[in-house]
Amino acid sequence: MRRTVLVVLVAAVLGACATGAPSTDTPRAVSAPDYLEEALALLDDGLHAGTDAWAAAREDAVEQVTAATSIADVHAVVDRLATIAGGPHSTFRTPEEVRAWEAESADTPDLPSVEVDVDVGVLTLPPFPVDEPELVQQYVDAGLAGIAEHTDADLCGWVIDVQFNTGGNAHPMIAAASPLLTDGPVLGLREQDGTVTELVVDGNSVLVDDQVLAVGSGDPFKVSTPSVAVRQGRMTASAGEAVVVAFSGEATARTFGAPTRGFTSGNRYLELSDGAGLTVTTGLFQDRRGTAYDGRLAPGIEGADAVTAADGLTEEEWIRERCSRR
Repeated sequence: MRRTVLVVLVAAVLGACATGAPSTDTPRAVSAPDYLEEALALLDDGLHAGTDAWAAAREDAVEQVTAATSIADVHAVVDRLATIAGGPHSTFRTPEEVRAWEAESADTPDLPSVEVDVDVGVLTLPPFPVDEPELVQQYVDAGLAGIAEHTDADLCGWVIDVQFNTGGNAHPMIAAASPLLTDGPVLGLREQDGTVTELVVDGNSVLVDDQVLAVGSGDPFKVSTPSVAVRQGRMTASAGEAVVVAFSGEATARTFGAPTRGFTSGNRYLELSDGAGLTVTTGLFQDRRGTAYDGRLAPGIEGADAVTAADGLTEEEWIRERCSRR
């Protein structure tokens, strides 16, 4: 069974990693030119597919691949084309690499956790490289339950910790943090033609085009907090960066830490006829203010109501400094 999966932030689905059970169908035999055409159907939607470099590389590949070309040689061609069409967040995996990747992703992932340091809550969002519905629900509910435990506490603010979040599925991450996000569009994907697809928070639901992608099991709730500090780092990537961008423009939020890895883009995933996997970047993250991001996210992004001298302060110190002024 061939799969075309939208990854991170694209059209109908805004996930950040395509995973799932390996196909059990016997791969169908295709000619090398037909196999290349399969890949080109996605590559032509790549972020850089409108460039002269892509046009030249595409033409060269079509001329190079003939009926006598082996599929293994086409793999090498597609691998090279992926980064030309989509950039460094785009990858090609052979069937063997896909099976190893899916087996690794099958391990039960860590769930969000909440700790309270006196008067500051800390929500840690770990990476989540799966899209299994049951595990998605567990992830969302773990984050929401941790926050809900402290809704009656007089906290000065919250830290959203994604410093070790290397990516995965962005939907449950944002849903898990949704009590601290204002309802409405929080994240978008700007594609090469200028089209923007928005991810919307509604209560504890995350939606795209009115399709619910992640939602809490219980009654929806929000937390009114004077300050939100987003803790990022050099390992924060892909879906982890999507969380950072989702809080960009939140009135009382500010980012802290180190520049992120720089995979601030939405990908689309295609399983090719032999079971190989092609991931191509098709657009850039855009925040609620319309700012698109292409590369590392520097710390220090702050909302309109979060402007407070923060030089030399930790996240908790910044939150308490603002709290003391209430």
